[in-house]
Amino acid sequence: MNRYVIEYPLTPGQNYVRTAVAVLAEGPAEAQYIFQTLHPDREILRVVDATEQNRALYGTGWYTDEEQARENAKLDEQYRQDAEIRDKIRGEISTYEPDEFAARVAYEQRRAAEDTQNAEGVHLGDMFSCEWGYEQTNVDYYQVTALKGQHTIVVRELRTICRPVGQTLTGLSRPIRDSFRDDKSYTLRTKCLDGELWINSPGGYGHLHPWKEGDVGEYTAYA
Repeated sequence: MNRYVIEYPLTPGQNYVRTAVAVLAEGPAEAQYIFQTLHPDREILRVVDATEQNRALYGTGWYTDEEQARENAKLDEQYRQDAEIRDKIRGEISTYEPDEFAARVAYEQRRAAEDTQNAEGVHLGDMFSCEWGYEQTNVDYYQVTALKGQHTIVVRELRTICRPVGQTLTGLSRPIRDSFRDDKSYTLRTKCLDGELWINSPGGYGHLHPWKEGDVGEYTAYA
């Protein structure tokens, strides 16, 4: 028995979008017959020998239907395990040390008692996140340390708690209130666009999003 790859269009008549599946047979003609028996509504574009050299080209299309089903089952199980790990990590990094919890309470009490905010509703102590990156996703966090006038804020970057998620190339993170990475501060303008708060990031990539207690950021780390 040999392995043959059957190429066929995902949508009949649209040959520019195609996929493939492998068939075990004695020859190309038998492979085509087996495929047409299993998939009578599919149009065969070509039948080629399946080799280790073209495996990278066809990816999972190098597998037979049965092999793909087994691989998909393995992936589903891995996704399930990763989801369990993700939920566990989310709970772990959402737990506060006493000093950090006290800082959070002080911020919330001050925010509720004082009407100190700029024209766009930004308060002293508010935190923001910024996702950026090309080959990977980075997440930075900033805390407002001062308000200047009605449309200007001063922020500093925060240290974070980061945890990788299982065997994936992703991880979860959150900021640590009042724990700054360095002495640098950034003066930023605030404005509203289409009714939403808009603040350009200090690095000039993307913009800042309000961060709420209990949220976590998801980063990738494969570059």
